[in-house]
Amino acid sequence: MEYVTLRYYNGVYAYQNGSSIEMDILGDLFKSDLGCPGTSLDDWIFDDDKGTRTSGNSVVLEKEGKYIYLFDLYDENGCLFKEDLVETKLKISRQQLAQLIYDWQEKVCKLKPQAVTITQENDTFTLTTSN
Repeated sequence: MEYVTLRYYNGVYAYQNGSSIEMDILGDLFKSDLGCPGTSLDDWIFDDDKGTRTSGNSVVLEKEGKYIYLFDLYDENGCLFKEDLVETKLKISRQQLAQLIYDWQEKVCKLKPQAVTITQENDTFTLTTSN
């Protein structure tokens, strides 16, 4: 099972730990790009007329078939990644990403728990919270 954990600190969620670079990228999406009150990507996720690629502050999302790939916008030196050099990507289904965003808005932004953990097991992503 893969995971990433975020902690509530001084009014924002910050990275605590993760099991892989791919899960760290997913954590970055939520703590940096979506934040709270929680940006919705529903229109973009399900409507291919809105483009196949979008990005936030730190993560690029790219649609391919029924999946979305997430990768870092910057390398470890703070330089923009070049598309042909990106090696580490997280693959998630469109439906799973939409569900995580919904759970983030409902369970995290509204309730402000002390910890948020997103797990991945057998292509299923789950968001849980604790105080």
